[in-house]
Amino acid sequence: MATHFEVRFRHDRHLLRTTLRATRSGWRMLYGVYAALTGTAIVFELAQGEVPSAATVAFFAGFAIVAYNASPRVLARRMERMHRKRFGGELPEVEARFSDEDIRLNECRNEEHFDYAQVERILVREGIRLLVVTGRMVIPLPDAGFAQGTPQAFDAFIREKCPQAKVKRKRNRR
Repeated sequence: MATHFEVRFRHDRHLLRTTLRATRSGWRMLYGVYAALTGTAIVFELAQGEVPSAATVAFFAGFAIVAYNASPRVLARRMERMHRKRFGGELPEVEARFSDEDIRLNECRNEEHFDYAQVERILVREGIRLLVVTGRMVIPLPDAGFAQGTPQAFDAFIREKCPQAKVKRKRNRR
């Protein structure tokens, strides 16, 4: 079984934040929108000389807390901390190998195999490709991590292997 592409990476905070930003769902962003709208209502009431209701203040605080905790920056920090704890303070290198038969992920002594039919979406961002596998698993493939093959050749390869997958290209947000 010949490996066509090999990508190496570590689950560091930057990679996790980029992955979370690219794959976050709309409901997480809605908490921030609700917090902003509620905050605007509070400011409007204060500008009119009225005291905001306790319910309005409670909604604002609740939405703001949830929006903060659901932000990619906070989630990435928490995920990296948990990953370091799991592996004794170190972030182990992950190897993603792509052959004609399957996708193999190796992290320490853990090895997982995925069939190309399990890839539902391919997200292409500046400097990274993200494979969304059945369920909620995301395989990040940073361009700098390609040890075998190139990102451009990988794009053609993965499209051939995963014709059912939806491809989304987008520029990174800062």
